[in-house]
Amino acid sequence: MIAASQSAQAIPAPLVRLRAATASESEAVRGEISRIEPARAYLVKVTAKTPAVGCVSSASARIAPPASGRRVRFALAPRGIWCTGPLVVRIRAARRGAPSATVRLSVRAPAALGQGNVVGHLLLGPTCPVERVDDPCDPVAHPAPVTLLALDDAGVEAARATTLSDGSFALDLRPGSYRLHADAPTGSLPRIADTVVRVEASATRDHPLRTTVLGDTGIR
Repeated sequence: MIAASQSAQAIPAPLVRLRAATASESEAVRGEISRIEPARAYLVKVTAKTPAVGCVSSASARIAPPASGRRVRFALAPRGIWCTGPLVVRIRAARRGAPSATVRLSVRAPAALGQGNVVGHLLLGPTCPVERVDDPCDPVAHPAPVTLLALDDAGVEAARATTLSDGSFALDLRPGSYRLHADAPTGSLPRIADTVVRVEASATRDHPLRTTVLGDTGIR
């Protein structure tokens, strides 16, 4: 039993290489695991060092073992947007006591940050007809500017904003509930869903309410 335990402890931690040292809020965290254990699945967990309301602070995935070879790719996309700042990526084999590897990357702040007490991101998807587990389709910002209207409970426009090149936008809104509506022709693509936000008095330009507006590209 002692020899078996020593043998298990001698298995080295995996080597992990990220595709990039930085990522946008909507990009998948992508990389490659080498020095893996044969026929062993791997667990990938991403955690934000500075969690906030309205963004994804933690996500995880189970990566199937490769059919052959000693390397496996991984990609973990957020269900929304990552929290900006440092992200910690921890990877280990799916077995008790397995050693883990830790790498870090930084999520770039949106261009609209600091311009309003509500900061959002327009995400469009899908961006490809077929999505693989190790290569998910990243939701992307609309390449052309989109105007978003903030409508109050009576349907009156309280503010408007135009998305920037990275798909982010900012609004200055008084406390209350609002519906974010894209100023676009009915039936046109992308179809951008209305998004309801509730602004509290605590939302400021330094600590804004974060939100995500989703659009359907029509790609199937």
